[in-house]
Amino acid sequence: MKIRKSAAVVALAGAALFATAACSDSSDSVDEATSKVSTAVASAASEVSTAVEDAVDEVTGLSTSKAQEILRKAVDPATPAEEIDSVVDTSDPATKAAIIAFAKGSSAAGYTPDI
Repeated sequence: MKIRKSAAVVALAGAALFATAACSDSSDSVDEATSKVSTAVASAASEVSTAVEDAVDEVTGLSTSKAQEILRKAVDPATPAEEIDSVVDTSDPATKAAIIAFAKGSSAAGYTPDI
């Protein structure tokens, strides 16, 4: 929804500036209008990009920092088995055992959660 509104604003702004430039006889005003359109499009593109990122975070509910936190907790051998249930889907009993085994094995090989 946010993306559609931003795209509509860009389209309307561009159409209005081109229409204004088309009615003028001066080439200076065309250059000014072109510059304004370029600036408006760049600004709108930035807003659309930000809106897309926000929408993805809102839909998934998972930011990069939260994903890192979950991953570190899951692969840390010091994490109690009860806490693994809060960060990983353990509806399959083999999943929890596999994660605990992976955490212990990777830690023994020198791969800590920070690496």
